[in-house]
Amino acid sequence: MFVKKREFPHEVVVRNALLRRLPMNHKKRELIRADNAKDIAGYRGERTLDYYLKPLSNQNFTIFPNLRLILNEQAFQIDTLILTRSFFLLIEAKDITGTLTFDSIFDQFTRTDRDVETRYKHPITQVKRQGALLKSWFQRYGTPPLPFNYLAAFTNPTTILKTNSIDHPENKNILLVENVSHRILELKKANKLDIMSTSEHRKLTSKLLQSHTNAAPNMLQEYNISPQELITGVQCEKCSSFTMKEMERSWECSVCHHRSLTAHKPALLDYFLLISPTITNAECREFLKITSRHKAKRYIQSMEVTASGSKKGQRYHWRGYKQVKSGLPLLSRD
Repeated sequence: MFVKKREFPHEVVVRNALLRRLPMNHKKRELIRADNAKDIAGYRGERTLDYYLKPLSNQNFTIFPNLRLILNEQAFQIDTLILTRSFFLLIEAKDITGTLTFDSIFDQFTRTDRDVETRYKHPITQVKRQGALLKSWFQRYGTPPLPFNYLAAFTNPTTILKTNSIDHPENKNILLVENVSHRILELKKANKLDIMSTSEHRKLTSKLLQSHTNAAPNMLQEYNISPQELITGVQCEKCSSFTMKEMERSWECSVCHHRSLTAHKPALLDYFLLISPTITNAECREFLKITSRHKAKRYIQSMEVTASGSKKGQRYHWRGYKQVKSGLPLLSRD
């Protein structure tokens, strides 16, 4: 069974906020959009994999999509973990078009698409590294040593797989996504001995879920962009211009005259995602381009925050990712 949902990439959410706040002629926009496209393609491939794993949900397979764990103060990410009482399996999903050729001599694979050849990191190397990290994580928590298996699944329906070594032992671990469930059932037949008890399996499942952490990327640092380069103010959800003005009880766009009671919420969400998860009343007024301390306090408190300090030194702490998941509009300027 699936024990957690596959989350939409948080990196894409933060990059979308960054794209909203960057001038249209900023030199980093194309790079940011290209990185978003890669992450969205990866997510699409992972969702395709989930579809083909659904028939296994009732066959004693515990499926963890999108697991992010911490080991020695370093995070590592797993596309998909399948845990049983007799073995564990990692699956690396890849959404890549074209003809893919696997080179066992140089441990790489290349894509040929429209007569252009591109080299990629070998997915088996990636998934083996993740497996080694997960083994170390298991050892830290006293998990019985489970046999480790791994697969690289290619999810794009147009992909063609080729190899320069027909008899290479890794070939059976590189496959098209529609063949994944059959291969997993083969692994189940080959690993019949239960290493963990039902109780141990249940405890390990709970520990993995409790240990999962969401990424908190610092996109300004990653792209070497200063906060001063960001557009401040409140964006109109209708025409996307940053021309919302504060009225008595609402916001009104000076361009299209659209009115909103909650236009400040996406703006503050952008602040939390891009600049800092904490904010003061003065910082709120500066970012929203308002003057009223009373209204700034009311706007901040609408974002599910906790407060520390008092008077002018009071700072509000955003409690996380809830607003992103709750359907706040992700406005665009592209």
